[in-house]
Amino acid sequence: MDQPGRRSADGKKLIKRLIADDRKVASAGKDTMTAVAASAPTVIGGYASARNTARDALNRSAERLGWTEWPAAETELASYVTAVGELKSSQDAELAEKSGSLLDTRLAAEEYARSIAGGVMLDFDWADIVIGYGWGDSMAGTAEGTWYSPSEVYSMITLTNTVASLWNNGSGWSQALVAHEVGHAIHPKCFDVYPNDAATEEQWATAWSISMGPHRRCDRCAGIRLSRRLHHRGGRSLPLTAAERTTRPTPKSRARRRWISEGSGDSPALATSA
Repeated sequence: MDQPGRRSADGKKLIKRLIADDRKVASAGKDTMTAVAASAPTVIGGYASARNTARDALNRSAERLGWTEWPAAETELASYVTAVGELKSSQDAELAEKSGSLLDTRLAAEEYARSIAGGVMLDFDWADIVIGYGWGDSMAGTAEGTWYSPSEVYSMITLTNTVASLWNNGSGWSQALVAHEVGHAIHPKCFDVYPNDAATEEQWATAWSISMGPHRRCDRCAGIRLSRRLHHRGGRSLPLTAAERTTRPTPKSRARRRWISEGSGDSPALATSA
């Protein structure tokens, strides 16, 4: 074979090797991307207090990694790393906001809520006063849910600081109130069982709290007067006035609905809102 012929043959062999090497790199890269995507649940599990918007962003980034081809890996891997950073920043901000003497019991209440939420994504806010309650040993909670998809529900639960301060007092009232709010949060997953209306949602949340066993006292009928009120003004919810607590408006929408219960005897005043 003459010199030009040998060079041509060597060139073809080199091209074949480069193609084979490129395929190996692409295959290894794809395996790496798949492994990174598969690690997302573990990563997210390490940031339980992060906002669900940050958790959801990482999940979606991991999903994209699962089907992205190697040539686009740099962009998607960079997005994933950014999402992990935002997840950490979100948790740091949440823990800073909840820091103080009630941090441990706040986190215990949140962990308990997530453990009975059936996979519904929960966020938490804490305040001294919620819908007019939180003074003394009174406590209150609200739950607001928003659909992401037919299989994914997001809900924000807001609780008074008294839920945390009384968490370990042995009464079970704090746990019962949290269970009740979780009942509201998971209700959208159960429309095949219960219709989507205010009265049924309250029944569902009450039944869910009762089903939690030793904390069922929050929703027992004896000693508690329960009344439903719809209160929604200008796109935002406001505390009920004394006059509104004695009227009975007709619910017309899925706006925030409030259930005010006043304890008697040895029970604290409780208030829940969905």
